[in-house]
Amino acid sequence: MNSKVFSIFKKVAVMAALAIFVVGASFLVSACGEHTHTFDQEGFSDWVISTPATCTTTGLRTATCSCGEVKEEVLPALGHDFECDSETLSHSCTRCDLDESCDVELVETVLPTCTEDGYTLIRCTVCQQEVQTSKKDKLGHTWSEQYIQYQNEEGKTVHTTTCVTCRQTSPEVECTPVDEGQTVAPTCLHAGYTLLTCQVCQKEYQDNIVPALGHSYTYTWNEQTHNHTVHCSNNTSDDQDFEAACNFTEITVDAKCDAAGKTTYACPDCHGQYEVEIPALGHDWDEWEFSVSQDKSQHLHSHTCKREECLHQETITHTLNVVDSEPTCLEKGHKTYTCESEECGNYTFTEEYGEIEEHVWEAWVYSGGDTHTHYKHCTNGNHIEVADCQYSIVPTAPTCQARGYNTYTCSECQNEYQDDFVDIVPHSAMVLGKRIKMCAHIHTPAYTAATQRKHCLANLKRTVKKQPARLLER
Repeated sequence: MNSKVFSIFKKVAVMAALAIFVVGASFLVSACGEHTHTFDQEGFSDWVISTPATCTTTGLRTATCSCGEVKEEVLPALGHDFECDSETLSHSCTRCDLDESCDVELVETVLPTCTEDGYTLIRCTVCQQEVQTSKKDKLGHTWSEQYIQYQNEEGKTVHTTTCVTCRQTSPEVECTPVDEGQTVAPTCLHAGYTLLTCQVCQKEYQDNIVPALGHSYTYTWNEQTHNHTVHCSNNTSDDQDFEAACNFTEITVDAKCDAAGKTTYACPDCHGQYEVEIPALGHDWDEWEFSVSQDKSQHLHSHTCKREECLHQETITHTLNVVDSEPTCLEKGHKTYTCESEECGNYTFTEEYGEIEEHVWEAWVYSGGDTHTHYKHCTNGNHIEVADCQYSIVPTAPTCQARGYNTYTCSECQNEYQDDFVDIVPHSAMVLGKRIKMCAHIHTPAYTAATQRKHCLANLKRTVKKQPARLLER
């Protein structure tokens, strides 16, 4: 069959090529002349089919120009237009009477599943039509006996299982009890129910749920522990009495400075109660306030409790010791009063009297050493005053026999000392003729020639030329 189809297509192709060649040649011929045929113009459609094309043979069409020129074109063979019959596995052409069996190929083999049929899929190599053959019915689910039990959104107890083949979950099925089951009464903590067993999944489940009763407590006071024992009258199972802390309310009587208070703890459930004493606060004293009796023989100090509800006042009396200091040149007279008790913090106060007296000074006396200060004593106030010495300076020039210096003398205490020493100076000779007669530094009318020679001759032995007397520096 395939060889026949190939032969037909080959003939059609040859005829189509021949027709294209003829048309092209006609176009070239017409183009060479000055006239353009109407059948060569764009949009020409007045062709006349002289020989229709068939599935296997070419056709022919002609066109005539106004000039009388005729043009022919070959129409290609149409080829077969097949329709496939899946029941007979054959195909027929809609244009001709060709009817032949399909030349098929296997596409795939689909095995049946739990929910889908199986089949063999084949395809015609001519018309490409695919057809399912050799159909096999779907297998159906094989449900496992391992059930899952739960309550759905509607509150019903249901069970499901899975297919051992495809693992699909089965639809929910409401559990059906085997018998009337066992009734469990409710308690204060746990709900009551009927315990049933499903005929299918063989699992137990609860139905006819009765809410828990809740507690109905009674309480018994325990004086030793300040707790109470709790008993629930709805306790019909394994729950036992237990001891719990009381829910106390507190009633407090505040303590005062000199009186204790108390807090009473009372339980409204068991009506037990106990008291706890609050110690007295003691006074919250403010600062001590001091005063003196009118005759100034006693010291009074008092303080007051700062709490408004108390305001208690306490006063303590102590004897005052008096020290009298008469007026002097330094200060007025005064009396110092001191409390004899340390509780008052050595409280002291002073009162002045009289006026300050004048100083009675003794002469200035040098303080001694290198202090260059002097002091004087006041006999009225028995005190001294120290000051710097007020010195006057007398200089003494240096000579060939002694150093020079300044003499310092205080004008008030007459203290005197020498300082600022200057070194001995060289001899100076007064020359008369050929010999030295004397040293100018010691030349005074009181000196004799012998004295001069004694002091200066040993150091002035050189002879000078005779010349007028003048002062020579050695």
